[in-house]
Amino acid sequence: RSGGAAQGIFERRLKGVGRTYLGRASNVYGLLDNDDGFDFQGGLSMAVEDRTGEAPDNRVLMHADPDDPEVQPLARAVLGELRSKNLNPQWLEPLMDRGYAGARTMSADFMDNLWGWQMTSPEVVQSWVWDEVYDVYFRDSHGIGLDEFLEQENNVHVKTHMQAITLVAAHRGFWDADPEVIKRQATEFAELVVQNGLPGGGHTRPDHPTMDFVAEQLDDA
Repeated sequence: RSGGAAQGIFERRLKGVGRTYLGRASNVYGLLDNDDGFDFQGGLSMAVEDRTGEAPDNRVLMHADPDDPEVQPLARAVLGELRSKNLNPQWLEPLMDRGYAGARTMSADFMDNLWGWQMTSPEVVQSWVWDEVYDVYFRDSHGIGLDEFLEQENNVHVKTHMQAITLVAAHRGFWDADPEVIKRQATEFAELVVQNGLPGGGHTRPDHPTMDFVAEQLDDA
């Protein structure tokens, strides 16, 4: 008839978890399209790791096609989606045709959720992931004009938000890039902020610890 907290029981249960599963019954949304995946499976994985000292074996149940179900390790599912979609010019170029809406999709529906997986499943999102994101989005490694697109009109606020996430990753030790790469990213971020203002969001509030980290990368000028 009434409920109450049972934290002790919950923690004992967590200590017995060796594997987690996330079911995907649809291909409409991927693991990097919204925050459900890292909220639920990532959050559970963090809780288990906190109690046991080791992340569980996280799996994704792919059963959108009931005639061909598959169980994938979380790393394979997330990184496979990343490379086939979010770093793929065939996904990026149509978004560029949508102006600011396309730019927002790149940021809110990808970078923010990639950061969520980074925080909850750091064994999945390793430093090389940020290397590839940097090359594609900020160095235009596909040669499609993506870096210039992200500086057009209001898109620039999306770009500085995305840059901020990469700089937080570097500051927190997740992105182990060459110091010159970090310096270049911080400088370009600062220049765009001076010209256009802060984009808003938690990663770019003026008192965020990463802002001091960014300042350390800049020349006096």
